[in-house]
Amino acid sequence: MGIQLILIQIITFGIIVAILHFVFGSQLKLALKRLQDLHQENLEKEEVLNKEIERARTLSQTEIARSKDEAKRLIDNARHNAERVAEEARTLAQVQAKKIIAEAKDHVKTLDAEAAAATEEKAVDIAQQLIAGTFTERGSEALHRELVSEFLDELERLDPERLRVPAENGIQLAVARPLDADQRQRLEALLAQKRGRAEPLLETEDPSLITGVVLNMGGLVVDGSLKNRMKKALTALRLRQAQA
Repeated sequence: MGIQLILIQIITFGIIVAILHFVFGSQLKLALKRLQDLHQENLEKEEVLNKEIERARTLSQTEIARSKDEAKRLIDNARHNAERVAEEARTLAQVQAKKIIAEAKDHVKTLDAEAAAATEEKAVDIAQQLIAGTFTERGSEALHRELVSEFLDELERLDPERLRVPAENGIQLAVARPLDADQRQRLEALLAQKRGRAEPLLETEDPSLITGVVLNMGGLVVDGSLKNRMKKALTALRLRQAQA
């Protein structure tokens, strides 16, 4: 009886163990399969994540490289612009310096010319005064006649077109001494011939001329005075000295 009880207990225990093994074994397999599925899912997610990380790293490196290139381009442009501005400033400074030097030279030339003209004017005035004080009345008269004759010869050589200028205030003739009848007649004939019509000649005496005449038609002045002859002589002398 005791043995039968033990056998029953053993059989019962075996049956319980078999039932438990069947029940829990199925659940264990399901749990293991679930774990495997979760592991595989995690692996896939990890792979996707790694790919995203790699893509983000690639994009980051690309962006960094692009930013570096852009920064280098900006720096190069800034350097080139600075060099260009510096070169333009240097060129402008050189142009301005040359302009200032040229203007200074022109100013010096102008001053020299004005000084030379003033000196010549003074020299001519002194020479006229010397002539006026040195020549006798007969000598002054002879010189005057000679200058008037040369003036008329010069007028005769002039192109008629040059003499056909408007004379709104009439034909003005300044003389150191009055013209004689022959001189006046020749002058009036020349003017009528070259201007195409006879016009009144307004003659006025100007003792400051010393000798000679000055014809003024407004747009044209023909200077046959002693002063003008002396100016021409000084100019010719200065040119010869410059060429020597």
